[in-house]
Amino acid sequence: MEVFIERSHTTMNLEFEGSVRELAEKIGVNIVEVLSVKNGEIVPEDEPVNNNDKISFLSVVSGG
Repeated sequence: MEVFIERSHTTMNLEFEGSVRELAEKIGVNIVEVLSVKNGEIVPEDEPVNNNDKISFLSVVSGG
């Protein structure tokens, strides 16, 4: 699977099957600070992913 992390501008290829949350934990991404995108669609953290997917973790920006 291809994984893109916006915050660090990093793209990696890895073998993984599980949930978006488990993937984030494996690669050190804080799931509460990102939007998870699977194949171009925003998905919840319990969404299953596999080696055929393209995953992006996009930074969430907020302000007051």
